[in-house]
Amino acid sequence: VSTQSTGTNNLRMKLLLNRSRAKKLQKILTTKNNAICALLYVAGVVGIALFADMRVNQNSFVSENALLPGYVVTKYKQQSSAVSLNKEFVSLSDRASRHSWIISKLSQLGLEVYTQNFTVTRPNR
Repeated sequence: VSTQSTGTNNLRMKLLLNRSRAKKLQKILTTKNNAICALLYVAGVVGIALFADMRVNQNSFVSENALLPGYVVTKYKQQSSAVSLNKEFVSLSDRASRHSWIISKLSQLGLEVYTQNFTVTRPNR
């Protein structure tokens, strides 16, 4: 344990246990409550407005799909096709044929398919 983290923990405990400082902080927060809330509200509005500037938002965007949670279909209605695909996949015997089957099915759907080979090197083996 480093002395810096221990010192930080001690400082936190002193602040938590020091009743006079806690009372002062409580008094400041309760008397300035409206001003603090107004300041944070204005800061939030300004922060949201700043996202319109391209220098602030760095060309990021919010996906419209994220705003449509009710648009999701919760039940898959083509169970027979899923069952037949599963039977076809399970009937394949080796890993290489399963791999090429998945590639062909995804390609038939019009998706771009890429493969990448990985080499695992394990120490002490």
